[in-house]
Amino acid sequence: MCIRDRVIRWKGTFGGSSYECAYSCLQTYDGGYITVGSTGSYSSSVDVYLFKTDSVGKMKWFKNFGGLGIDVGRSIKQTADSGFVIAGYTNSPSTGYDVYVIRTDKSGDTLWTKKYGGSNWDFGYSIFETYDSGFVVAGGTYSYGVGDEDFYLLRLNKMGDTLWTKTYGGTNEDEASCVLESSNDSGFVLVGKTKSFADIMGSAYVVKTDKDGTMISDGEYGGSDNDYLNSIVEAPFINGFIAVGGTLSYGPDEDVYMARLNYSCDTVWTKAQLSGGSLSDKDFANSVAISQYDSCFALIGTTQSGSPGYDDVYLFKFDSTGYYQTATTYGTLNQDRGLS
Repeated sequence: MCIRDRVIRWKGTFGGSSYECAYSCLQTYDGGYITVGSTGSYSSSVDVYLFKTDSVGKMKWFKNFGGLGIDVGRSIKQTADSGFVIAGYTNSPSTGYDVYVIRTDKSGDTLWTKKYGGSNWDFGYSIFETYDSGFVVAGGTYSYGVGDEDFYLLRLNKMGDTLWTKTYGGTNEDEASCVLESSNDSGFVLVGKTKSFADIMGSAYVVKTDKDGTMISDGEYGGSDNDYLNSIVEAPFINGFIAVGGTLSYGPDEDVYMARLNYSCDTVWTKAQLSGGSLSDKDFANSVAISQYDSCFALIGTTQSGSPGYDDVYLFKFDSTGYYQTATTYGTLNQDRGLS
């Protein structure tokens, strides 16, 4: 069994007098935590918000980055040299949005910042440090490709210079939420959603490429309604990947959607974790991670099942067959969401 206690070790709120949202959090090499998101508290606009805590949640430092417009950090990774790299989007100073990448040292001081995109709107939602110490960024682009919005993949060197860019998708809306580099072949796997192909309501969409970004395969997943994937993690002990998101196809309401893929991105299984709630209930996953204690997985997301009509943080644990292990909700009578 994979069940382990879910005692809260600590909890805290971070920010100033205005609006803050945390999109991505990870444990750092020193046992503390680094978090990135957005803040309206420290300038006259919305900035990227980066803060570091120790292992018990005590704030060590924070930084904000951006200009006079809207600047948002959506994804963070700690680099091999103990620094950090952030991907998001910005409309400072232009009226449209560009992909925004920030590279910092271990103290959060800026090493470089870069913007990427074309004449229309472009967004960065996920970043991954590659094995050659460069980076790959995934998101959505309205500037390039063949459709309304397409999957957008950017390959960067360690200084943020563009090595190549690729787009994937059809003539309608396609957006990548997460990317990783596969240890199996140094290619890339992207997950997100598409409305371009068989299901115009929206399908979960997976793209597999080689190391140069050339598509090897793609696949749609889900039923007759809206389905999507928000996060993917590689798990060598199952020879493949686990991806999570949400689905409206298999129950009376929105439910957590899970998929296990092999290294070729062929489906091993897909499952909808049905809440069994009312038509107003919703459950979906935003992020997935491998449990450090066992060969299981934990997803974090949002639920309305069993709550008084508001969102709660939803923590759900399952094994490599998709079998339920344990679940917990956290929150108050107001809105609480789990993003990372």
